[in-house]
Amino acid sequence: MYRRLGPLLLSAALAACASAADSSDPIEPEGTVVDARLGQTFRLKAGGIARLGDGIQVFFRGASNDSRCPSDVTCVWSGDATLHLRVTAGRADWTSLELHTHVLPHAGDFNGHVLTVVDLKPYPKSTDRLSAGDYVAVLRVD
Repeated sequence: MYRRLGPLLLSAALAACASAADSSDPIEPEGTVVDARLGQTFRLKAGGIARLGDGIQVFFRGASNDSRCPSDVTCVWSGDATLHLRVTAGRADWTSLELHTHVLPHAGDFNGHVLTVVDLKPYPKSTDRLSAGDYVAVLRVD
């Protein structure tokens, strides 16, 4: 009996943790609020939110897996970073997107719009260590 119950309990615990993590993301911004325009690039600091036309809001949760080649080093591959974003239109449910700087996907669809990663700042240097709050996403919503 315990052999069957163990995997079930583990699955339930993991599901609870996953939904708790999603519900803790702020709907209201805790960081910088940026007014942006559809079809134009805008910068968004980690933890910040952009408000665009059509009730669209973009929340930049941060970046991870930053393997981009430092600007002062010669690399075989340019590397990649993952941007963690949440978007909503008209206060509908938030949609999570994980977009990349180098590998696909660079863009994600939501509610008839496309969110595209244009760049991620700052570009790493071998002598500097970036912290989570240092990242600034350059984005566009069409």
